[in-house]
Amino acid sequence: MNPCDEFIKYWEELDLSGPSYVHPQDRHWLLQEKHNGKVTLTAPETPREWVNERRGCKFQLGLLPMPYCGDLRNADIIICLLNPGLSPADFYAEKQELFHDRLVKNIKQDAVSVAQYPFMFLDPQWCWTAGYDWWARKLDGTIAEAANVLKYDWVEASQQLSTRMAVIELFPYHSRIFSLGAAHKKMPSCIAAKKFVHSLINDTNKTIIVMRQRNAWGLGELADRNCELIIYKDGEERGAHLSPNSKGGKAILKRLLGGNPLV
Repeated sequence: MNPCDEFIKYWEELDLSGPSYVHPQDRHWLLQEKHNGKVTLTAPETPREWVNERRGCKFQLGLLPMPYCGDLRNADIIICLLNPGLSPADFYAEKQELFHDRLVKNIKQDAVSVAQYPFMFLDPQWCWTAGYDWWARKLDGTIAEAANVLKYDWVEASQQLSTRMAVIELFPYHSRIFSLGAAHKKMPSCIAAKKFVHSLINDTNKTIIVMRQRNAWGLGELADRNCELIIYKDGEERGAHLSPNSKGGKAILKRLLGGNPLV
């Protein structure tokens, strides 16, 4: 089994029946007594509770995890982050059946490659979600630059990028603030994410952009690599910009525009 299919199969073990969503191999580590004050097992029900939950620092296990987003098998732009954030809007969004079903399809990688927007958080259908808002703002200028060169409108250019881009989260569970520093060394799903990304390092057809937690991802230690590897450091990590003049934005444009962002 190739590393991509192995990673997808790993996440097929997730019980999607709720009300908590924890990978079975993560349970022993994540739900141990010392983490009792750092995790919430179920999602709150009311808007008041959603807002209060967002203001805390706990990991929300009542939302579907987001180990990755996009077409894992075919994306050639791989963006490595720390973990999915948390917004009051996330709770409302997952109560909507169509959106919840799309999240499940993403986890299962079910028909993702034939979707119009494989990276779902550039799909205008979900423009009301916190995920779309975050990614549209993060990529706004870079998509606009690509649209200008390709003679597309912004939405057409974003659709092109959606077919090329996938995001991998080192820690797959939602929170506003990350407070489990040892997770990347010990928690099985973190180890699985690193194993998958490391398997791409010799693929000349990939661009890997590490925006958060470069040391935890461990890619800078790999001297032998054939992919294009972009690693954000120090202040770059804090801003995590993907604007046209950032090194990540430039790498994205290089891919989208056939190797030369100035074409």
